[in-house]
Amino acid sequence: MIKDFVKDGYGYLLQTDSRTEKIKEVKIVTVGRKYVTVRDSYERKFKEHATANYLIEHTQSGYTGRLFLTKEEAEEYMEIEKISLELHKVELYKYRKCSLEQLKEIKRILMEGGAIK
Repeated sequence: MIKDFVKDGYGYLLQTDSRTEKIKEVKIVTVGRKYVTVRDSYERKFKEHATANYLIEHTQSGYTGRLFLTKEEAEEYMEIEKISLELHKVELYKYRKCSLEQLKEIKRILMEGGAIK
């Protein structure tokens, strides 16, 4: 994943804090073996994330940024997170309002996505 970034190219930084998320285009300063360094208001280093299609900020504390190759990937990640949180809020008894066929379809989709076994 690190090798997909190009020095002097651009990446898309997803910045989050406790209330907001925003995507910002950032310039790639260096691409090394372990880190990609970008220039934001200061230099920030990003390393590979074991199971994701983005790089995670190498930091000791605070909110970590995520670095994507494209703006579309960052937007898709934000939408996945939003929908996942919405689904997480659905209480068990509300699923009982679905028909058996609807529940089977939900289960099939979650199994295909690897969310359940």
